[in-house]
Amino acid sequence: MTAKRQLAAIMYCDIAGFSNLKYSDSLLAEQIRTRHLTVFTEAHEKYHGKITQHLGDTTLSIFQNAAEAVECAYYIQLELRRNPEIPLRVGIHSGEIVHDDQGVYGDGLKVASRVERMSEPGSILITAKVHDDVKSHPWITSQNLGTYKLDDVDGEKELYVVTNRGLVVPSYRSPSEHRDQSTLVQSDVPVENSGYTEGKSKLVAALLALLLGPTGAHRFYLGQRFRAFLYIAATTILTIISFEEHAPYLLIMFIVSLLDAVLLAVMPSIEFDIKFNEKWRKRVGTQKKGESKKENIVTFRLLKEAVKKFESKQFDQAVVLFDRILVKDKRNAVAHFYLACCFSMLRDSDDAFYHLEAAIGSGFEDFDRIEEDKALKYIRTQSRFQAFRHTYLKVPLASLPSPSSNLLDKRPPLSSI
Repeated sequence: MTAKRQLAAIMYCDIAGFSNLKYSDSLLAEQIRTRHLTVFTEAHEKYHGKITQHLGDTTLSIFQNAAEAVECAYYIQLELRRNPEIPLRVGIHSGEIVHDDQGVYGDGLKVASRVERMSEPGSILITAKVHDDVKSHPWITSQNLGTYKLDDVDGEKELYVVTNRGLVVPSYRSPSEHRDQSTLVQSDVPVENSGYTEGKSKLVAALLALLLGPTGAHRFYLGQRFRAFLYIAATTILTIISFEEHAPYLLIMFIVSLLDAVLLAVMPSIEFDIKFNEKWRKRVGTQKKGESKKENIVTFRLLKEAVKKFESKQFDQAVVLFDRILVKDKRNAVAHFYLACCFSMLRDSDDAFYHLEAAIGSGFEDFDRIEEDKALKYIRTQSRFQAFRHTYLKVPLASLPSPSSNLLDKRPPLSSI
């Protein structure tokens, strides 16, 4: 199939808390998934939409115009309020998409997905482009929320919330207040990146301990100046004693340095970063509003335990632990990345792509690891990975089609409720 450009209204939807529900109550989760799919299928037939991707509890839909997208979203939200209520977040944006036999991709999809993440369960957020198309609609009403900086999106976007009866309308926040809050919700813990560490390197520290340990070089490198001077003093004293007593007392410092080198080499990267890299230490020490220092420590320990389960190939158990972290912090980039790895190893491509996208949206920037990590090998073999790379990793495709003259098809007058 030849790639085709098209202007479209793009709708992203996501069920809040569904990932955790799958492991706490799988029966209820399956009932919700089934009902969610039934409502979506009915709504898209009614409003002429097309579900192009269904990644776990996240859906991507395309409409020929913004009015039908908002009408469809409103219909879905009202239907999902029935018992058992399904908490759905919706984000809608109008922009250019490109679709071929590998899927749908384009910057417009990224904007829509970021808007959806800013939405609250039960609400519908739309961009200014969508608002311009529906502001004269006979019954759709909306409220301006201001201009916001979306994650990994150039410039700022003016956002609106649909205010029709039955919808959740978020409390108004000024753009600057939202930006401050967005900065605080970035992942509080660093990625264990096995060779991609920013700042001090575990490998360099271990080599310095092995080659120049008696001089305290590795302690200076790690910022432990007092300990470094103790090493120098001890080495000096033992050197003098060795000459006077004609005994190899100096070997003591070489043995201590060798032990330091071994301990540094086997130390988990995540532990090394927190101990010796100030940037990561500050992140772990940053507490969210209402979160105690004890709770923050518990989250970190839970993360370490989850990583251990992952590394020992106990992927099902690791998923449960990472999901517990997301209950406390839904934008934890580390947890999302490792969940993507777990689901990839379990051959669950839908959930793997969902969490990989969520990791990037939450601040994960180690794109080399996405391209090389063995745990993600399975999803890299999937046909839609190329579209994912283009949309989220900004990797250009081999070629793109020239824009067609007719970018947006006409349709009959708007339907009414």
